[in-house]
This record gives sequence, structure tokens and C-alpha cells, in this order.
Amino acid sequence: MPLHLRQRIESGMYGSVNEVIHEALRLFEAYEQVKTAKLDSLRQDVAKGLNDAKNDLAKKINFANLKKQGRQLLKTHKTAA
Repeated sequence: MPLHLRQRIESGMYGSVNEVIHEALRLFEAYEQVKTAKLDSLRQDVAKGLNDAKNDLAKKINFANLKKQGRQLLKTHKTAA
């Protein structure tokens, strides 16, 4: 049995290896649910953006201005650090 499992059982946190594995699987399932929800949300955002662009509802971007703003932010960040 790996040391970290034995330590958890000996400390009383868990009663057996099965309890440790059950908890690990429960946490993994929760992680998978969060990951799936985030991916679903991202897919919805992308679909909305594509639909907006298709229907000419997307905001027009002035890339020269955006680049200028980004450089100003970088300059401010570098002087603050």
C-alpha cells in the first residue's frame, strides 16, 4: 500500500483503502462535472459569437486601437512591477 494511503488510514481520516478510493472517485466525478459544465458554457459562447457574426451583430474591432491599448497596458504593468 502506498505511504500516503497508509498515512491517511493510520491518522483516522479514513477507515480503509476502499474509503480512500471511494473519496478519490467522488472527487474525480465532481471534477469531471465541473470540466463538462465549463466546456458546455464555452461551446455556447462560441456558438453565440459565431451566430452574432453571421447576423452582423458582432462588434467591429479597430485592431490598431486595440494594439495601442495593449501596449499601453504592458508599459503600465512593466513600470509598476
